[in-house]
Amino acid sequence: MNKNGLNLGQVVFSAVKVVLMVLFLIFEGVPTFIDRLSDGRSIIFAIIELVGSTASIYVVVTILVMVFLMTCSLLGTFIAFVLLVFLMSLCTATVAAMFNMKCEIFMGEEDVKRQAPNVRKMRLLGAKVNSVKIGSKTLKDAVNEAIRDWVTNVDNTFYVLGSALGPHPYPTMVRDFQRIIGDEARNQILEVEGRLPDYIVAAVGGGSNSIGVFYPFINDKEVKLIGVEAGGLGLHTQFHAARFAVGKKGILQGMKSYVISDDDGNIAPVHSISAGLDYPGVGPEHAYLNDIKRAQYTAITDDEAVNAFYKLTRIEGIIPALESSHAVAYAMKIAPTLSKDSIILVNLSGRGDKDMDIIESYENKEGAINE
Repeated sequence: MNKNGLNLGQVVFSAVKVVLMVLFLIFEGVPTFIDRLSDGRSIIFAIIELVGSTASIYVVVTILVMVFLMTCSLLGTFIAFVLLVFLMSLCTATVAAMFNMKCEIFMGEEDVKRQAPNVRKMRLLGAKVNSVKIGSKTLKDAVNEAIRDWVTNVDNTFYVLGSALGPHPYPTMVRDFQRIIGDEARNQILEVEGRLPDYIVAAVGGGSNSIGVFYPFINDKEVKLIGVEAGGLGLHTQFHAARFAVGKKGILQGMKSYVISDDDGNIAPVHSISAGLDYPGVGPEHAYLNDIKRAQYTAITDDEAVNAFYKLTRIEGIIPALESSHAVAYAMKIAPTLSKDSIILVNLSGRGDKDMDIIESYENKEGAINE
C-alpha cells in the first residue's frame, strides 16, 4: 500500500487491463475509413476517425496509455486534465470512471458554454468540471489553471494533456500515440490508389490530430503537408488564431513555439468559431516543420469553415467538427486549381454533434445557409 491508498496488486491489475485494451485496439485494427468526397475536379479523400459515444479511437489509445504510465509509476488516484481537445476530456472522464479515479477537468468559461453537450456528459461520468473565469476564459487560461493545480498537488495528481504541446515529453508522447491515424491512412491510400497523396490537409489548434497524420509522411517529400489555422473574422482583424501568419517565437506554458502576443510580449487574445482552435500557441514540432519548410500553414475564416461544414454534411452525409471543417474548407479551395488526378487527404479529426449549439447560434446571427 502506498501513501495514496494504492496497493501493488491494484496497480498491476490496472496496468495489465490498460495494456490488454490497447493491444486489442491495435491488433483489431483502428476503424479509420477513407471516403471519397466527390467534387468533380480532383480526388479528395477524408480520413474519418470513427468515433463511439465518447471519442475517436486514437483519443482512446492516447488516454489509455497515459493512464497506464500513471498506474505503473504509482502516482496516485487523481487526474487533473486541461481541455485542449474536447473529446480528450470526455474520454479522460470515461477512463477515470472505468478505473475508479477522481477526474478534474479545467475549461474556460466560454468553452463550457460552447461545449455544453460534452460538459454534461463529463459531469454524468462523475468528473468535476472547473469553469475558468479569468483572462480570455478559453483554452490558454484553462491550461494555466490546470498546471497550477498540478504543481500544487503533484504528490497525488497526474496531468493528462490532450494536445501535442506544453513541456516535454507531452508533445512527443501525444504525437507518437496519435500517429496511428497517419500510419493507417498511409496504408489505406496505398491500397486504394496505389500511391501516396499529393496533399495532406489537417486543422491545427494545439496540433495533435495534424502532427499525428503528418508524421508518417514527413520523409515523403512529394507529399505536401498543409496545416490549417483559425482565420476567425479575418487576418486583417484581431479576431483570429493564425500563429504562423502573424505570430512570433516566444515561450508559452513550457514550450518554445510561435505565439500571438502584443508588442510587450504578453500573450494576446485569440478567436475562432471552433473551440478547439482558439489557442494562442501551437505545438513545437509544427513550429519546427514550418521553419524547415516541410509543412505549410494557412488560415480559414469562420465563414469559410461553416460553409464547408454544411457542404460536407449535405453532400456526403458526414457531419464534421468545426475544427475539421477548416481543413475541409481549404481542400475545397485548392481542389479547383489542381489536376483531376491529384489526391488530397483531409483529416476529419472529430464529429460535429458537439458543435450543434455553435452552429445554431451562427445561424441565428447570420441566417441559415440554404444554398
